[in-house]
Amino acid sequence: MFQHFSPDTLKERIEEIAKTLTVNKSTLSTTVRRKTCAEDPRPSSTYIGVVAIVFLGVYFGLLLLVDCTTFLGWCFRDCKLS
Repeated sequence: MFQHFSPDTLKERIEEIAKTLTVNKSTLSTTVRRKTCAEDPRPSSTYIGVVAIVFLGVYFGLLLLVDCTTFLGWCFRDCKLS
């Protein structure tokens, strides 16, 4: 039932078994799913995403506009004083 292996034969057998049982991690479904985005075909999720992008764009655009008007006012005020 049990075979007696020499140390060299046993080491070769262990390496062979380990090589047989080794899995390429780049082909596992968990690795593939980690690198890809999940698709959501529902229209509601698309609308929510568009509304969020528009809201953030308007928010940061208004911040930029307020800063630009303040900066331009400061520039013109300093130019008149000089």
